[in-house]
Amino acid sequence: MSVPIHEIRSTITPLRAIFWGGLLCLIDIYYKQLLNGEGWRFDILSDVVGALMIVWGVYRLSLVRVSGSYLTAVMFVLTIAGLAVVDAVHGHFVYQKPQWLSLLMHIYGIAAYCAYVVFCMAMRTLCRAGGLVESERSWRTTMLLFLFICLIPLGLLNAVSAIVTLSGKSLSFDIPPVLMVLVVLFIAPWIHLFVSTSRMTREAARKISESEQKLFVPESVRIHERPLGGFMAAAHGAAFHPLRSLSEAKAAHDGTVILEGDHGGQVYVVARAAYLQCDESALEQLLADLDALVWNDPDSRRIYFERLPVGSGVPGGMGGGQVTESIWIHPEFNDKGLATAIEGVLRGLRPRVE
Repeated sequence: MSVPIHEIRSTITPLRAIFWGGLLCLIDIYYKQLLNGEGWRFDILSDVVGALMIVWGVYRLSLVRVSGSYLTAVMFVLTIAGLAVVDAVHGHFVYQKPQWLSLLMHIYGIAAYCAYVVFCMAMRTLCRAGGLVESERSWRTTMLLFLFICLIPLGLLNAVSAIVTLSGKSLSFDIPPVLMVLVVLFIAPWIHLFVSTSRMTREAARKISESEQKLFVPESVRIHERPLGGFMAAAHGAAFHPLRSLSEAKAAHDGTVILEGDHGGQVYVVARAAYLQCDESALEQLLADLDALVWNDPDSRRIYFERLPVGSGVPGGMGGGQVTESIWIHPEFNDKGLATAIEGVLRGLRPRVE
């Protein structure tokens, strides 16, 4: 199954969140207070925040439709990330752990290292589906780093610790100072994770540029015509009825207003013109406010007016849009809790979403 390149680019922010969240979890700067070996500790660079960032990033990646195996892999990683939040909260309390809990923590540790490798495998699948050849190779390298630097040595260490715990004993050993230098190696997979993410960003941008150059260009290009709408209509032999203004759209029984960004890479809002009570200047301000929250690219955002029947789709990246009886809002803005504010602007009840 192929994945639209615009949807690939939408994964970059979640990947960044996963990287920085992982970095917060790796770096431990804390203050603790103990009495008779028990007490609490406060992590200045909170592992809880880092784990929550990872959960959010993995959840966003699970929304990308790639394949059944991809979804299974990401859901496994999401489960482990959720357990990481519990583990981070638990880490604030210092006490003598019972044997069964120590055993569970060792098993969780092995599963966590497996999740690193599974995550990289999922990203390889995503890149392969999106045609990102260089990024797929980069994620393969990241996967191998996590496999040989994290999963195998640290996974084996957790397995041995679990066995020792079952025997009722405890495992402790001292690392020679000269080997402490090797600890730096454990940062290498995370650094390469950032490299792979950056490579995906660049390659996705390059792919988008190449695909735009190959798009059908009509003999006479008009600024009021939505390029992707015209292209899709021509490709399917369907009618295409662009309009020039909000007043024209209101005069048509099926007049529709479309707000989009990233040159059609994301459709923000689709609304029936007859339903709107605002003017075009309010639409322009709404478009600017929404675009600033996602792509922040004034040159690539546009408002278009077309005649479209209820139930028809609006082609675009990240799932496109849908014509309804009133207003359709992209799920990303619904997730941000902006649906009521957006509708308020369109109904003329407020000047801006902010």
